[in-house]
Amino acid sequence: MLSQCPHCQKDLNFDEEQKQKIRAALSGLKTGTLKLGCPFCKQAILLRADGSAAPEKAAVPEQDVAGTVKPPAYPDISWMANDICDTQAVLEDVPKVLILMAEGAARDAVAQAFVELGYQTSFPESAGDAVEQMRFVNFAAVVLHSPFDGGFADSKFHHYMSRMPMTRRRGTYYVLVGPEFHTLYDLEAMAYSANIVVNDAEVRYFPTILKKGRQDHDELFGPYITARAAN
Repeated sequence: MLSQCPHCQKDLNFDEEQKQKIRAALSGLKTGTLKLGCPFCKQAILLRADGSAAPEKAAVPEQDVAGTVKPPAYPDISWMANDICDTQAVLEDVPKVLILMAEGAARDAVAQAFVELGYQTSFPESAGDAVEQMRFVNFAAVVLHSPFDGGFADSKFHHYMSRMPMTRRRGTYYVLVGPEFHTLYDLEAMAYSANIVVNDAEVRYFPTILKKGRQDHDELFGPYITARAAN
């Protein structure tokens, strides 16, 4: 399925529910295309039945060799997915979390904890994909599982986070998860430029760990953030 707007090149970041609606609309196409609107540049995106982008064409009736006009294409059924773009626009104001973890129970537990706090979740396919998404989206939180990027010691994504300018970094809650970390060990988190660290063995308690970690973060940095916002 198309993941990037063909006009402005920004990532569409549809969640699973939105993707299901698009697939349902595409499955009803016989001929023609499905029309959606980019939530960023607002231009029309035309999708073929296979989910790939189709070039925009002027609606000129086609003629066969005999000169007779062919019947018009099947009616546009994009109304089935109209609420996709409306939902996407609303979600622009919702805090977003980027979760770099392989599919499984651990990722589900982490994602559910953020969803319960009102976050929109995004699951990049690779470290490169994650960095690309962060170029266009301001994520309020990022979770990295140490094995995700081929080994934490050589993790390109962690290197990217560690070197991020503080003007942007302080607005991103960075969580490291892995077998080498000691849950809620502040000195270890500080050494890795993270906000909290979580051991794999305690991921099942992630909702409680996240709430505790954010509470400590707000108590420590809340006055500083408020003071900066007032200036």
